[in-house]
Amino acid sequence: MIKALCKKAKGNKGFTLIELIIVIAVLGVLALILIPRFSGFRERARNASNEATARTIETAVVTLLADESLKLAGSGDGSFEIGSNTAVTNVTGLIPNTDGAVEALLVPLLGNDVQHTDGGVFEVTIDGSTLDVEVTPNP
Repeated sequence: MIKALCKKAKGNKGFTLIELIIVIAVLGVLALILIPRFSGFRERARNASNEATARTIETAVVTLLADESLKLAGSGDGSFEIGSNTAVTNVTGLIPNTDGAVEALLVPLLGNDVQHTDGGVFEVTIDGSTLDVEVTPNP
Protein backbone atom coordinates (compact mmCIF):
# COMPACT_ATOMS: atom_id res chain seq x y z
CA MET A 1 0.00 0.00 0.00
CA ILE A 2 2.83 2.42 0.83
CA LYS A 3 4.49 1.55 -2.48
CA ALA A 4 1.30 2.46 -4.32
CA LEU A 5 1.03 5.85 -2.55
CA CYS A 6 4.69 6.62 -3.24
CA LYS A 7 4.23 5.78 -6.92
CA LYS A 8 1.14 7.98 -7.11
CA ALA A 9 2.92 10.87 -5.34
CA LYS A 10 5.88 10.74 -7.73
CA GLY A 11 3.67 11.63 -10.65
CA ASN A 12 2.17 14.77 -8.97
CA LYS A 13 4.89 17.41 -8.85
CA GLY A 14 3.04 20.75 -8.73
CA PHE A 15 -0.21 22.62 -8.73
CA THR A 16 -2.73 22.48 -11.51
CA LEU A 17 -3.64 25.57 -13.49
CA ILE A 18 -7.10 25.64 -11.90
CA GLU A 19 -5.63 25.66 -8.39
CA LEU A 20 -3.33 28.57 -9.26
CA ILE A 21 -6.17 30.58 -10.81
CA ILE A 22 -8.35 30.06 -7.73
CA VAL A 23 -5.57 31.24 -5.38
CA ILE A 24 -4.94 34.34 -7.50
CA ALA A 25 -8.68 35.10 -7.58
CA VAL A 26 -8.96 34.80 -3.79
CA LEU A 27 -5.95 37.11 -3.32
CA GLY A 28 -7.50 39.61 -5.75
CA VAL A 29 -10.79 39.66 -3.83
CA LEU A 30 -8.93 40.19 -0.54
CA ALA A 31 -6.95 43.06 -2.08
CA LEU A 32 -10.15 44.69 -3.35
CA ILE A 33 -11.61 44.53 0.15
CA LEU A 34 -8.53 45.78 2.05
CA ILE A 35 -7.11 48.55 -0.19
CA PRO A 36 -10.01 51.01 0.31
CA ARG A 37 -9.86 50.49 4.07
CA PHE A 38 -6.20 51.50 4.22
CA SER A 39 -6.34 54.34 1.68
CA GLY A 40 -6.89 57.07 4.28
CA PHE A 41 -4.74 55.45 6.94
CA ARG A 42 -1.76 57.79 6.55
CA GLU A 43 -3.90 60.92 6.62
CA ARG A 44 -5.76 59.77 9.73
CA ALA A 45 -2.45 58.92 11.42
CA ARG A 46 -1.04 62.39 10.65
CA ASN A 47 -4.16 64.10 11.98
CA ALA A 48 -4.07 62.00 15.14
CA SER A 49 -0.40 62.86 15.65
CA ASN A 50 -1.09 66.58 15.26
CA GLU A 51 -4.03 66.39 17.68
CA ALA A 52 -1.88 64.59 20.27
CA THR A 53 0.87 67.19 19.91
CA ALA A 54 -1.71 69.97 20.27
CA ARG A 55 -2.99 68.41 23.51
CA THR A 56 0.59 68.15 24.80
CA ILE A 57 1.25 71.84 24.05
CA GLU A 58 -2.07 72.75 25.68
CA THR A 59 -1.14 70.83 28.83
CA ALA A 60 2.28 72.53 28.98
CA VAL A 61 0.76 76.02 28.61
CA VAL A 62 -1.91 75.29 31.23
CA THR A 63 0.81 74.05 33.59
CA LEU A 64 2.86 77.22 33.11
CA LEU A 65 -0.22 79.40 33.62
CA ALA A 66 -1.13 77.49 36.79
CA ASP A 67 2.26 77.99 38.43
CA GLU A 68 2.29 81.61 37.15
CA SER A 69 5.40 81.18 35.00
CA LEU A 70 3.47 82.80 32.14
CA LYS A 71 1.36 85.91 32.48
CA LEU A 72 -1.53 87.04 30.31
CA ALA A 73 -1.55 90.20 28.25
CA GLY A 74 -4.64 92.13 27.29
CA SER A 75 -3.85 91.62 23.64
CA GLY A 76 -0.68 90.61 21.98
CA ASP A 77 0.48 88.22 19.35
CA GLY A 78 3.75 86.38 19.36
CA SER A 79 5.35 83.85 17.12
CA PHE A 80 8.22 81.59 18.09
CA GLU A 81 9.72 78.17 17.59
CA ILE A 82 9.74 75.42 20.17
CA GLY A 83 13.29 74.17 20.17
CA SER A 84 15.32 73.94 16.99
CA ASN A 85 12.76 72.16 14.83
CA THR A 86 10.15 73.57 12.51
CA ALA A 87 7.12 73.61 14.81
CA VAL A 88 6.17 77.29 15.01
CA THR A 89 3.59 78.31 17.57
CA ASN A 90 1.46 81.43 17.13
CA VAL A 91 0.44 82.61 20.56
CA THR A 92 -2.30 85.09 21.37
CA GLY A 93 -2.61 86.48 24.87
CA LEU A 94 0.73 85.61 26.50
CA ILE A 95 3.29 88.10 27.70
CA PRO A 96 6.75 87.12 26.50
CA ASN A 97 8.90 89.10 28.93
CA THR A 98 11.93 88.95 26.67
CA ASP A 99 12.70 87.32 23.35
CA GLY A 100 12.84 83.59 23.91
CA ALA A 101 11.17 83.66 27.33
CA VAL A 102 8.17 81.56 26.33
CA GLU A 103 10.39 79.10 24.45
CA ALA A 104 12.68 78.78 27.47
CA LEU A 105 9.70 77.80 29.61
CA LEU A 106 8.13 75.39 27.11
CA VAL A 107 11.21 73.51 25.91
CA PRO A 108 11.84 71.73 29.25
CA LEU A 109 8.22 70.54 29.23
CA LEU A 110 7.92 69.67 25.54
CA GLY A 111 11.47 69.00 24.40
CA ASN A 112 12.94 70.42 21.20
CA ASP A 113 11.48 67.89 18.79
CA VAL A 114 7.87 69.09 18.65
CA GLN A 115 6.80 69.02 15.01
CA HIS A 116 3.69 69.40 12.92
CA THR A 117 3.52 66.42 10.56
CA ASP A 118 2.69 68.59 7.54
CA GLY A 119 5.08 71.44 8.39
CA GLY A 120 2.22 73.62 9.63
CA VAL A 121 1.78 75.59 12.84
CA PHE A 122 0.02 75.14 16.15
CA GLU A 123 -2.08 78.15 17.14
CA VAL A 124 -2.37 78.72 20.88
CA THR A 125 -5.25 80.93 22.02
CA ILE A 126 -5.94 81.78 25.65
CA ASP A 127 -9.18 83.37 26.82
CA GLY A 128 -8.14 86.04 29.32
CA SER A 129 -11.37 85.95 31.33
CA THR A 130 -11.70 82.18 31.82
CA LEU A 131 -8.06 81.14 31.20
CA ASP A 132 -9.24 78.53 28.72
CA VAL A 133 -6.38 77.36 26.50
CA GLU A 134 -7.09 76.14 22.99
CA VAL A 135 -4.43 74.71 20.69
CA THR A 136 -5.33 73.99 17.07
CA PRO A 137 -3.02 72.45 14.45
CA ASN A 138 -3.11 74.28 11.13
CA PRO A 139 -1.38 73.06 7.96
